[in-house]
Amino acid sequence: MEFQKFVFTDGEIEPQIRAIVQKSKKQVILVTPYLELWGHLKNEIAKAVKRKIRVQVIVRPEEKEDKKRTDALEWLVENEVEVYELERLHAKIYLNEKNLLVSSMNLTESSTTNSLEIAMIVCDLNSSICCLLFELLNLLSSKAFLRSTNLLGSPEIVSTKTMSP
Repeated sequence: MEFQKFVFTDGEIEPQIRAIVQKSKKQVILVTPYLELWGHLKNEIAKAVKRKIRVQVIVRPEEKEDKKRTDALEWLVENEVEVYELERLHAKIYLNEKNLLVSSMNLTESSTTNSLEIAMIVCDLNSSICCLLFELLNLLSSKAFLRSTNLLGSPEIVSTKTMSP
């Protein structure tokens, strides 16, 4: 009987997030309050977009000027990723149509190297826990605003459309 690992810590989490993006067939949703993309993750997101995968990112609105975050948001928008902002967001959830990862890790490079983190992956998206998480994601997304960057680089609210997991 083969053992499959469902709980990950520290340096094991970042490869799991990249694998969720890599293995997606239709859609990827990345939920994180704080954002600072690193090279490997950007590469996987860009490849997913080229494969016509719908990539959605939900982040917390900027509370103070942060160049790395601003650069990451601009890169996402330029690369046809749907970026949503949700006030008071603190959840960290990463999923595709087959796997859902709930984690303490933000999508920041410092979280991959400097923080003690834990995550749990669920592979049966028909399970009751996944159904509940999808309901909660839909509730969150119904309150989120699609972010766009205008020519001056400042965010503007485009719509409040609901996302589909």
